[in-house]
Amino acid sequence: MKLNLIASLLAAGAILAPVAATAAVSLPQFTVSTGSIPGATGLLSGITILPSFTADKLTGAYDEIVTVDNTGAFTSKVVATFTGFTLAGTNVNNTGINSTYTLYAVLEASGVASSTSFLATSASIDLFIDAGVSLADASPTTFTFGPTANSAITWAGNSDDYKLGSAPALALNGAVDLIVPAAFNFYFKDFALTNTDLKPLAAGTQSGKTFFTAPADFYVNIHSDGDINAQDVATLAGLAAEAVTTGSATRTLSGELSADFAKPIPEPTGLALTGLALAALGLVSRRRKAA
Repeated sequence: MKLNLIASLLAAGAILAPVAATAAVSLPQFTVSTGSIPGATGLLSGITILPSFTADKLTGAYDEIVTVDNTGAFTSKVVATFTGFTLAGTNVNNTGINSTYTLYAVLEASGVASSTSFLATSASIDLFIDAGVSLADASPTTFTFGPTANSAITWAGNSDDYKLGSAPALALNGAVDLIVPAAFNFYFKDFALTNTDLKPLAAGTQSGKTFFTAPADFYVNIHSDGDINAQDVATLAGLAAEAVTTGSATRTLSGELSADFAKPIPEPTGLALTGLALAALGLVSRRRKAA
């Protein structure tokens, strides 16, 4: 499978969905410098590639492999490609993505599965760039899933890739109800950009810090939401039951997604309950004083 948009659209984590709400608020903006990528600036088919630009979201799609065992425990591996940037809901043009470079992510997760939901209790994400998409001697990065989600992913053509950043854990446990139309919404925490030159033989400095140049004190959360294809929802719903009979069950799935650097937002219901709890504590305190 190719990470090139022309060949296929791949991207991130369908079954990870923390219990959080998506609010209609402005997303955190970031600045990308394409000048840090070998061969990514200048003219391509008569189009000028922007040396830098501002965006607030990445868009793309995902491919995922999920394995459930007979105890209901699941493991998931996801390969993600991001195919565009947007700012306030509008596409940012001439960024060079998928014509001179490709952004992709690798996610791994584990948790508990049932016929109605998946709960991810641990997960990590690594964000990479394939810097040589348009170079004459370049070959696009490709991957192949193993027989199960517990198997290693096989990579090829990734010698010119380097890591932009990573997050080691979920900010919230992930969960999704397997109801069509199904969607996911999850947050990672402790996201950190790489800050050393990862391609010392190339001109300039290649790192996460030279690609995402602003804000200087970069965001520590990375958030993604999207959908699960309807046919995959039915497949996921039956995995846990199948695994009880066979000992293990594996499926692949896909869908669309977006990613940004927003912080987790508590559910309105959770905030209301917190308010009621505080009010109750205040009432108890006043009664004690009156006594």
